[in-house]
Amino acid sequence: MSNSRPAQVEAILDLREWSVPLSGPDDLKALWAALEPRLHTVPLTAQRSHTWRAPAGAITLELVRVAPGLSQVGPDTAVNLVAIREAPWHGRGCRACGGSSRDAAVHCDTCVSLGLDPEVCTTHAVLVEGSFKVNCPEHQPSCQCGSAATFWCSGSNCRSAKAWCDTHRVRHPQDPDTTYCSTCYRLAFPVCEHPGCAGAGTVTCDWLGAGSHPCGAQACTRHARRWQVFGPAEIGLGLCRTHEHVQGRLPEELLHQICAGAVRKRRRLPRLQAFAHTLRNCGHRALAVDYPAIRSLLQTVRVRADASGVRGLATAMDKAASSWEQDLSRLHGNSVVGADLLERLRHLVLQSDRRFGAEIAAQLRLEEYKPAVTRDGTAHPARLWVLLPQNLRGLFSGTARARVIAYERELGVEIRLADNNSGKGRR
Repeated sequence: MSNSRPAQVEAILDLREWSVPLSGPDDLKALWAALEPRLHTVPLTAQRSHTWRAPAGAITLELVRVAPGLSQVGPDTAVNLVAIREAPWHGRGCRACGGSSRDAAVHCDTCVSLGLDPEVCTTHAVLVEGSFKVNCPEHQPSCQCGSAATFWCSGSNCRSAKAWCDTHRVRHPQDPDTTYCSTCYRLAFPVCEHPGCAGAGTVTCDWLGAGSHPCGAQACTRHARRWQVFGPAEIGLGLCRTHEHVQGRLPEELLHQICAGAVRKRRRLPRLQAFAHTLRNCGHRALAVDYPAIRSLLQTVRVRADASGVRGLATAMDKAASSWEQDLSRLHGNSVVGADLLERLRHLVLQSDRRFGAEIAAQLRLEEYKPAVTRDGTAHPARLWVLLPQNLRGLFSGTARARVIAYERELGVEIRLADNNSGKGRR
């Protein structure tokens, strides 16, 4: 509810069936703070009147005006109440003080259930944060420690069924409106596993261990690692300090972890080229250009899938099989072309450099071949990525890249040297 910004939604609040009277602006703000989140899931275009029911009665919100194009209310939507409808007052006596006043119009929910006189004035009515439930002082909810409760915890452990006092309230450091009991807070915002870090562990380690259960260790965004196995545009798998070192792990294990992680994250399984990229970064360079071998490894992972305990893994791999076969047909052809270009390059090196050519040719390795393509109207030339020890790179390139330029002209492709560590390359 906002009066400081132009209203995107104007509405009338109908409290004629609500038994808790408003004694001032603070009561209205508190009521709206509890009501507004329930409006966030309501489609604004479906109907103009929306009613919420609780033990204390019913609240109706009538939409007077909705900004064009707005289909749903969110936390940042400016909502103005242009009118409030309340039921006419009838004097009643308060259960707690015995007085009869305009305020004595509230029913204690516990009294109602026990068949007792339920009336209580707003001075003595108890409304605990986190619920619309009203109580008299006699039936005020108690904290687990015996003190008067001040809030109902909505965390995953309590689920709004346990009330707590402020001694047991834990507020989020950046969002004071987010509060839980200490147990639920630790579940929602676990402490980072990194020694000495008090940040919230919002990134969970997805590495599968014994019994196909994820590690589950949690770290803050500063200390967690994202394993980018789905490409640079998507969030990768989370890894903790124990499992972040993927270099040197067996290829079959890496592919199993990627496929299982994708299924658990409800992601599409990567294509063969993405698997190759990950294998290359993990130190398996020869395998990264052997697409039939990668496809064979995926089939081995599929055979293990039924007994792996990872729900949905076998089905997901079966669905991805046809696209992998298409990738294999295309990428294996690229590998064959790349291997042929590499042999021709070795021959050119032997011809052009009588002194060091034999050593350079013997050390040249194929990293990847990418054929020429046109994307978004821009032509990209064919590129041959090769590996070569650092001490031979200058001899291979020649002064001002003169030798490489001659090789490129002869082969009809760009030649790039791949970094021996990361798999990234340069001209």
